[in-house]
Amino acid sequence: WYAHDTFNIPRERKLVYYSGHMDHRKGVHIIVKSAAHLINALNRSDLHFLFFGNQQGQESVFHPLYKGTKAESHITFGGYRHDLFKIIPCCHVGCLATTGWDSFPMSTLEITSSGVPLIVSDLLGVRETVIPNETGLRFTAGDFVMLAERIMQICDDNELRMKLGQGARKRVENFFKRETQ
Repeated sequence: WYAHDTFNIPRERKLVYYSGHMDHRKGVHIIVKSAAHLINALNRSDLHFLFFGNQQGQESVFHPLYKGTKAESHITFGGYRHDLFKIIPCCHVGCLATTGWDSFPMSTLEITSSGVPLIVSDLLGVRETVIPNETGLRFTAGDFVMLAERIMQICDDNELRMKLGQGARKRVENFFKRETQ
């Protein structure tokens, strides 16, 4: 309950995690739109979205997407932190919604090494971070509704979440340890 307690999030909420830059190409706006869709349109009060990597004030660009709606109390921008290794394992799923170029982001290894399944855009570079239905899921870049569907798929199926999380952790152990690299 470390993340819940740190950010005063009700414990019945399932956490959706993002960490990285706030550049437009990273697709944070897609995750925020997905959050607003899930909470405002689909009444998913059981979800909470955590975003990390924003510098002071950078999150304000996303405010028009959710401020003044039910989603406002389900979205937290946490800035830069040194305790992400304690926060990530508390989460149900990690998301990278890249809309432009990207490589194989370090955050994907941080998430999957924690045994948390990952949902990523189906674009070169980031798509390589997930083996569909083994370590996570993919969605069409920019499609916030499809991302919402993938989030629900994992958060509503504990057996699938556990399977994907264990597969993700095993993949990191087998291929991405420092000794292997």
